[in-house]
Amino acid sequence: MPLFRVLKYFLLTAFVATQSVAVTVASTETSPAPAFTLPLLAADGSTGPDASLTDYQGQVIYLDFWASWCTPCRKSLPWANDLYNELKDQGFTVLAINLDEEKDMATEFLQEVPLDFPVLYDGTGSVSPSYQLMGMPTSFIIDRKGHLRAVHTGFNPKSAGEVADAIRAIIKEAP
Repeated sequence: MPLFRVLKYFLLTAFVATQSVAVTVASTETSPAPAFTLPLLAADGSTGPDASLTDYQGQVIYLDFWASWCTPCRKSLPWANDLYNELKDQGFTVLAINLDEEKDMATEFLQEVPLDFPVLYDGTGSVSPSYQLMGMPTSFIIDRKGHLRAVHTGFNPKSAGEVADAIRAIIKEAP
């Protein structure tokens, strides 16, 4: 089964990479983001303590699902890190959920691509079904009230500005 999970995401990633990628913004009707609790993952491979989505409520969250084998993730995570550093003082954070089955793969990636925001580890893939991922990376914008506002599948530097603009607009909304 684990091999099937990797193969499924790999094929979805390959498909998404060939498609134009856009931000799907929710209308005025939004749904709560599915709750989760996962261990934090450090670049040295240590894990813990656990972090929950609710720990970040009140902030605008860019929730990114990624894996070390995901080629677009090598571009999207540094982009997200730059955006995090630009907007973190405005009530914005990035939470990156790694889906590698082998933690060492994620750790090696994090040593090559240092990130300033929290990285969580989900080696069993327990959280991703709640978010119905369609490829890698898949990112969600969650507003200050914990509601899903937008989803972005794949990464294309040409559409990164749309994602950043959607985040900035949500940050500007009244809390």
